[in-house]
Amino acid sequence: MMKSFRPALIFWFFAISYCLIWAILCVVFQRNFRSDILPQYFLGDQWVLGCGIHPMISAWYLNLIRFLTFDSEIAPYLTTESCVLIMLWCIWQLAREYLKDEKLALLAVLAAANFRYLNIGNLVYNHNTALTVCWVPAILCLYWALTQNRLRMWILTGFWLGLGFHGKYTIALLVFTMLVFMFIDPQARKYWKTPRPYITILVAIFIFLPHLIWLFNHDFFPIFYALNKIKQQLIWYQRLIIPAKFFFGLILVLIPSALTLVPITGWIWQLKFRHDLGMLPEDRFRLAFLGTMIGIPIALHLVAGLLGTAQMNSYVMALGMYVPVLFIYVLKIRLDSKSFYRTAILGLLIAVGTMTIWAGALTYSAQFGKKPAVSQFPGKKLAETVERLWIERYAPTPCPFVTEVNRYWLSGNVNVYGKLHIPVHLENFTLRSSNQEMNQRGGMILWDRNNFPEIDFSAIQQTYPRAEQLPSLEIPYEKPFSPKFLPERIGVAVIPPSPEP
Repeated sequence: MMKSFRPALIFWFFAISYCLIWAILCVVFQRNFRSDILPQYFLGDQWVLGCGIHPMISAWYLNLIRFLTFDSEIAPYLTTESCVLIMLWCIWQLAREYLKDEKLALLAVLAAANFRYLNIGNLVYNHNTALTVCWVPAILCLYWALTQNRLRMWILTGFWLGLGFHGKYTIALLVFTMLVFMFIDPQARKYWKTPRPYITILVAIFIFLPHLIWLFNHDFFPIFYALNKIKQQLIWYQRLIIPAKFFFGLILVLIPSALTLVPITGWIWQLKFRHDLGMLPEDRFRLAFLGTMIGIPIALHLVAGLLGTAQMNSYVMALGMYVPVLFIYVLKIRLDSKSFYRTAILGLLIAVGTMTIWAGALTYSAQFGKKPAVSQFPGKKLAETVERLWIERYAPTPCPFVTEVNRYWLSGNVNVYGKLHIPVHLENFTLRSSNQEMNQRGGMILWDRNNFPEIDFSAIQQTYPRAEQLPSLEIPYEKPFSPKFLPERIGVAVIPPSPEP
């Protein structure tokens, strides 16, 4: 190996380049934001502490990046990739601690970068991103707190956990995991006799306190929403299918990471530690720590699946981040120069191949798909058309609200891409306006006639008695999608603004 080999410099070059390339690709190949990004915009503008489903730190962070980038369309992708950069740095740091070899740590980072939720699975900026970018540093800071016993690491652990509660409430699973480890591990348990773990708890509570107050003021609406999702009437075999799909889905998204490491691990894995007797105390502690941080949350998710929690694939993101570090730590490896370079080349090929396949799938979906991807939706044209309808009728009176029947996809596009940025109303989601208020003040009502042709305007009038139906809109796709696919058919109604008193 060359003496000029500088792993730290290579890490920063790779991590920054990797994140910037993904951000640029998203702008080039996606004409429209995905649905999860939209509420981060229209709620972020209001600087709210929560909505009907989640806390809103994700929207705050996006708003900050929007300000720094002059509200450029790359803002949500830079927001996501800045989170990825933080997570890659944490993986790099923990890998250096565990593997005691910066070359191996580089390979761990490369393998982690090929984990699905650090590439194509992380392009939709949402609450899961906000959760994971707090989850990953919290684990690193707790490890440093337990091994170095520095006060700032105990404080930082509390900081990331408290911030995580502003991202998504499932950070509670990590808190539970950390508490279990702190009680069962002898080295960690001794710290309960010192003030430092209690400082961590106080810091976390202090940071979470504003949202906790908000929850009290809003009758714990998001908590009850989450509990109602669990209360499903399922047949017994369905309760087995959900955790099975979750577990095999986790394995599936980790396959690219495992393939990256094949040149140093081989196709048939052999454990480095065959029995506990040959392990040093520090090895035993490291294995117990990382095994607990990964294993207990996975077990808790499996239990949640048995209880009937559906759509668990969204919870996979945080669980696999440190798995490549654990792989390299527990498996016998060969790290001669040839194997190192083979692993690096294979990992880069997988990364570039993932980018190429993703971009190609979006580019040629017009030729092979039945419908364009949502990232090709004509949101700008829809926003322009809806705003023009209001201006032609009621200018200069501003439009108080735009709403959508049961969703926020169309209304979110109008808010994000329109020049007027009309506030979105969805009573049990935004929690800042009511149907009665909208009926009194006026606004625009939209519904998707392609996917929901059964929606009847008379049912809309039961909620908004002053609503007046307008002719449906036909919003064409841009080229190359427009020749093949029919326009989007949008139902539209208007509630005239209240007369001035």
